Amino acid sequence: MKKVKILVIFILIFACSYYMILLVNQNQLYPNAKEASILNKYFNNKKIRNAQDIIWVQNKVVNEILQKNIGAEEIKVERIIAMKSGQCYDRSLLLQKYFVLHNFRVRPIYLFWTEYGNTSLFDIFDLRLKSHAIFEICLNNSWYVIRTNTIQKKLETLDMYLGNTYFLPKDVKYIKHLSNRNGRFIKPSFLPDIY
Repeated sequence: MKKVKILVIFILIFACSYYMILLVNQNQLYPNAKEASILNKYFNNKKIRNAQDIIWVQNKVVNEILQKNIGAEEIKVERIIAMKSGQCYDRSLLLQKYFVLHNFRVRPIYLFWTEYGNTSLFDIFDLRLKSHAIFEICLNNSWYVIRTNTIQKKLETLDMYLGNTYFLPKDVKYIKHLSNRNGRFIKPSFLPDIY
């Protein structure tokens, strides 16, 4: 009986911790007033009504925010736009914040793989792990991947994306609702980005 009580307490603590992380991260994902102003200016107050608008926003970021490490502890919209540089996770956060600002639901996807093949879920703890940050957006009750490194011509499901991406190995694994673990997390940076 004592073991059952300990197990129940452990499960409750875990569930409460997970819920708190989820709340903190969802709060951090929604742009504050300063970020909203910067994003609206950067995107010329572009209204998002359909797939073409989503693709326009994605293409603008991929074309203008160059793939480059900007080396900061915290991912900041203002810094990414000012430097016109960032990694996939920087561009992902920038795009997610703009879509959330326009009342779209988003969920991150953490892609990971190993150089030596046969990637498994347990490889997530391997320091040599390769990773990439993408996310999905909900449009008309369907989820579509938003690319963060290459121009997007159409919306595609996760299965379509994984089948049409040249740089990902066939054994790539993914975890939905988790942002790039090897990158930097939204402040507070010690919490993994689960939302």
